[in-house]
Amino acid sequence: MTSAAKDSFWGIREEAVKVIGKLNGNEARKSLITAATDDRKSLVRRAAVSGLGSFADDESRSALKEVFHKDSSYYAAAEALRALLKIDRDNVRDLLVAALDRPSHHEVLLRAACDGLVELKDSASADKIAAMLKSPQT
Repeated sequence: MTSAAKDSFWGIREEAVKVIGKLNGNEARKSLITAATDDRKSLVRRAAVSGLGSFADDESRSALKEVFHKDSSYYAAAEALRALLKIDRDNVRDLLVAALDRPSHHEVLLRAACDGLVELKDSASADKIAAMLKSPQT
């Protein structure tokens, strides 16, 4: 990992992982996984998660699922859904459906889930979404 990705200022780390996300190779992928799962700043984790959307391997998929399930940032979790949609289209549907019921700030998880289900052309979820629209949320 570059020294910039370990900098004490989160803004430097965020920019570093954005650059690393544009690279290829095992070292870049490992750096992104570390930042996505371990960085203390959610904006850095979110940028790393976005970069992992270019790495279609088991370790990246596993890290993205971990972020979706465990990260305290709704925005990082939503970004994990978007990244998984890019690299694991055939297996992301269940996570997208699960995200429909998960409350989040400004409904970022709901929006990411709906966008993903639309992109998958998943008509089976249409009834659930329609029912959600009919019943007011408080």
